Amino acid sequence: MQNSRLVEIFQKLDKKELRELGKFVQSPFHNQREDVILLYDYLLKFVKSKKTIAIDKENVFSYLYPNEVYSEKKIRYTISFFFKVVKDFLAYQEFILERVNQQVFLLKSLRKKNTERLFEQEFRKAEHNLESDSLRNQQFHFVRFLLQEEKYSYALRNSRGANTGLQESSESLNLFFIANVLRQETHGLTQKALGQSDFKSAFLPAIEQYLSKNKHLESPAILVYYELIKVLTTGNSLSTFQSLRKLISENGHHFPPNELREIYIFALNYCIKKINAREALFNREAFEIYKQGILQGVFIENGILSRFNYKNIVAAGLSVQEFDWVQHFIEKYKPYLEKKYRESTYNYNLAMLFYRKENYSEAMLLLQKVSSDDVLNNLNSRRMLVRIYYDQQEFDALYSLLDSFQNYIYRKRDIGYQKHLYLNLIKFMRKLLQIEGYSTAQIEALRKEIENTKNVAEKVWLLEKLDR
Repeated sequence: MQNSRLVEIFQKLDKKELRELGKFVQSPFHNQREDVILLYDYLLKFVKSKKTIAIDKENVFSYLYPNEVYSEKKIRYTISFFFKVVKDFLAYQEFILERVNQQVFLLKSLRKKNTERLFEQEFRKAEHNLESDSLRNQQFHFVRFLLQEEKYSYALRNSRGANTGLQESSESLNLFFIANVLRQETHGLTQKALGQSDFKSAFLPAIEQYLSKNKHLESPAILVYYELIKVLTTGNSLSTFQSLRKLISENGHHFPPNELREIYIFALNYCIKKINAREALFNREAFEIYKQGILQGVFIENGILSRFNYKNIVAAGLSVQEFDWVQHFIEKYKPYLEKKYRESTYNYNLAMLFYRKENYSEAMLLLQKVSSDDVLNNLNSRRMLVRIYYDQQEFDALYSLLDSFQNYIYRKRDIGYQKHLYLNLIKFMRKLLQIEGYSTAQIEALRKEIENTKNVAEKVWLLEKLDR
């Protein structure tokens, strides 16, 4: 039972959801089986005390039916029934989060029962709730379409003007379709750029033609995604990107957190691509996008700022020498880091700040405080030491570090693509250390080799060293 779908999903529920599931299971409307309630109690004990509570079916059966002989069929049936209740609960949880969607279903019921006064009252309430909500993404247009469809269906049934709600329904459906196609196109272009897809859009040319003739459209979802597509499909597009950044700033509050975060990631990935192509102006753009995202709260999820975003934001600020801003950010957002990695991540990023301010001794002291158990920050600390030793011309220490760094990487089997990232750094550093004896042609060949190698840590820095 340990690997069953029921146990898997049960363990994914947080404390609040587990409490709400308990109420759901004990409600006669949703469940009338006592053994299902007991099974909920047993699994709750298991989640709280995994080391002491057995989860095999025989033990569970004994708890549910203490006076009965074990029956595989019976326990399977009970598990299956409870699994269905849990799925109903999950669907219900999503349903109650969408107030206007609930009202759509209420209107559908009232229309079928032909309760004229109540239908019109609830329709006005639903329309008000939808319009007063700040969200204006594609889901807004879809819900508006559903509401207007109910209005139109009600009018047809009661012979109250065959076109009542029809025009609004059609317009909302069009906007929903266009916004969705543009969002999918954004995903498709991104995957295509990464070589992970040969995505093709059948409707984008027609939509572009439609939008060119209907420039009055002011749907935030359409405006933002259409501008994103322009950025992704335009070669030299700094001004287009700045226009996109302005649109995201002005319309960010119209998107739910997950979707807004997705939009920011699209924008940041584009900046990274440009930075890797050595277009320095996009360092400032990436920094401004991060600052904007912080103000709109997109990088904090459930009260946590990931150590990866923390590091990336620091790096973006340092790339444009915003040292005071970075110092303030490091201190202010330290409490938002996951507790397990907080001190290690804080020390590493503070070391990075001191390194960029050329306070190498303070940076090296902070790197000593990075936890050896934190593999990612440990790798990052070693790559920073590579730069410090090179900049300080501590070549004996650097050669020794490169050897120990390489051995460390080979010992770690769970670092994925980062293995090649750092091994390539070590390889090119060793070549860089021999550059004094290189001819101009050899230096140019090394430059091309670095540029054409996909996974290289500190690629931009290495290329900068070749330019000196």
